[in-house]
Amino acid sequence: EHVIPLLILDSYRCHMMATVVQAIQAMGVEVLHIPGGCTCLCQPVDIGFKKPFKTYMRREWETWMLFEGLTNGENGDTIAPSRLQITQWVSSVLEHMSTTTELIKNSWLKPGWKWFED
Repeated sequence: EHVIPLLILDSYRCHMMATVVQAIQAMGVEVLHIPGGCTCLCQPVDIGFKKPFKTYMRREWETWMLFEGLTNGENGDTIAPSRLQITQWVSSVLEHMSTTTELIKNSWLKPGWKWFED
């Protein structure tokens, strides 16, 4: 049986561009867009896990910029963090979010979906 893959995208501007949608469809993938304001209903992991993860990552970056990024550049230029530094941030954030599995599981429960036993 022939199965057509489905890609569900939010209403981010670049996801809505005809050239992007057409390129995806040219690969034989159907595209469906989530209506604005429905992220909490259609993308629970974005709300329950990715949002806090990105918040903590931003704090790591801001702290680094204050003490490293702005002070180590030549002629007042900023420098980019190394891949090692970013990896350390990710490790630190995931350690801080030590219940990652529970966060993801709870993300599905938050909008009232019952995918997991209570």
